[in-house]
Amino acid sequence: AAKRGATHVAYEGKNKNNRLAVLLRRMARAVTTSDWESLEQELKTLPQEQRNLLSSFVAAKVLEARARERDNLLYYTGKLVKGNENDPLAEEYFARARALHEKNMRAIDAISERRGDCEWNRRLWYRQGIEYYRSLLFLNDGESSEAMDLVDKAIQSFEKIFSCFPKDRDAETAIELLYEPAKQGD
Repeated sequence: AAKRGATHVAYEGKNKNNRLAVLLRRMARAVTTSDWESLEQELKTLPQEQRNLLSSFVAAKVLEARARERDNLLYYTGKLVKGNENDPLAEEYFARARALHEKNMRAIDAISERRGDCEWNRRLWYRQGIEYYRSLLFLNDGESSEAMDLVDKAIQSFEKIFSCFPKDRDAETAIELLYEPAKQGD
């Protein structure tokens, strides 16, 4: 019985490692939002230690995939609206883009900075800045105080990059672009 128990434990360990190997192979091929969201759910079946190693990475990839899908929907919304301002497909695309964006905004704070990992933090802060900036597209007319708050949050996110990369040109450009409308308003 002891031998059988040891074999069973070894099999379970092998099975857990196999699940991880399968998950890693799927991660290498994942592209779409549904691919990454499915992987995010599958992470929950892994042991805690493996889950801890992969959860932030997968969460960041989910954000990126949603942002890519959202931006594509916004692009096609713009194309449709140019042809017909009241195009129902444009309204549907915009609603889907808004839903993806709202998911990203709820998830963005769940991704943690990593002490001493400047490259990771740079990508995180840049993604946060972009998400705050994109939020401006979904505001209604007359929400100027919300717009100012979003611009401030975007700028703060981009400025954090300078703590690791003092001359980061992408962050500098993003901040300049965010300040440009304010300069024109003066």
